[in-house]
Amino acid sequence: MRFNTTTTFKRYVLPGAIIIIVVSSLWLISKDSLPEGLIQVNGRLEGDRITVSTEYSGKIWRLDAKEGDLVEAGQIMARLDNERLQKQFSQAKDAFEVFQKQVRADEVNLRIQKKEMPLTIGQAEAGVLQASEALEKAEAKEKKALRDAKRARELRPSGAVSEDYLEKVELLLDTAGRDAAIARASLNQAQAALTSAELEEERILAQQSRLEALYAERDKAQNAVEEIRCVLDKYIIRAPASGTVTAKLVSLGETLAPGSPLFDMVDLDQLYLKAYLPEPHLGKIRRGLEAHVFTDAFPDQPFNAEVDYIASRSQFTPKEVQTKEERVKQVFALKLYLNENPEHSLSPGMPADALIRWKDDVSWRLPVQ
Repeated sequence: MRFNTTTTFKRYVLPGAIIIIVVSSLWLISKDSLPEGLIQVNGRLEGDRITVSTEYSGKIWRLDAKEGDLVEAGQIMARLDNERLQKQFSQAKDAFEVFQKQVRADEVNLRIQKKEMPLTIGQAEAGVLQASEALEKAEAKEKKALRDAKRARELRPSGAVSEDYLEKVELLLDTAGRDAAIARASLNQAQAALTSAELEEERILAQQSRLEALYAERDKAQNAVEEIRCVLDKYIIRAPASGTVTAKLVSLGETLAPGSPLFDMVDLDQLYLKAYLPEPHLGKIRRGLEAHVFTDAFPDQPFNAEVDYIASRSQFTPKEVQTKEERVKQVFALKLYLNENPEHSLSPGMPADALIRWKDDVSWRLPVQ
């Protein structure tokens, strides 16, 4: 059976070509069917890079994160060997405990001294008063005994008093003299006790000064403990923000210098869509314009964004974004920062479309597919 080439072309090929042309035209019309005031761009989600590094030198004892992990802010990512520092920490804690016990003991003694001082002074003053009264009585007796003895001595030659009486008054005078001497000694002791009690305030002030010096030593030891504790905490490397680990830069057992990077991360709360704007649309775009970002994972859910960066120089469209024909066009790079990333559902690398609204009175719609 022979086929007529012309007939075949007209019957089969030509209608198919017409259909293809019509479909292509419809696609082009659809592609350009956004209302005036909306511009559609596409690209991939990216994020601000975060480098996780160490402040101190040390050997990596443990790695808790790997490339591709989603980590939360504060999550442990790695640990450095801290055995030597742990020993210093224990010694510093022991020194602090010694000072703390001494401070507490001296505080108790000082409180007791302050409470006892008024009582001690009062007792000493009462002792001086009592000793003074006793001395006054003893001196009065001594004076009377002295007068009686003198009169008896004067009357003895005339026989007005007997020898026994004279001996008696002489004995009373001797006794009164000894009592007066004892009373004077007791008064001196009472006065010395009062002087000592009155000096207790100065001793308390001196004890207070010693205690303050001890406080300073105790605080110095406590600061040493806190400083080592802080360094120990820095030996535990934590995520500075929530994000995705994009690169692990070290290996287990590796010795690091201060400032050495361990991981690269992308902050999931600071994602942006990096897109490319054709040069003819540049005059419509400005920073601060609202945008809706759509991803393949959530095609019907717009994520609010804002134009935050517009490149000052044009470039050829990157080869991974458009076809060979499109790559010769001049475009300007844009960064559309997302206002939020609910439950961190979006990740760097996800392809996305975005609508940028440059006229406020235009209603939002879904992007053109």
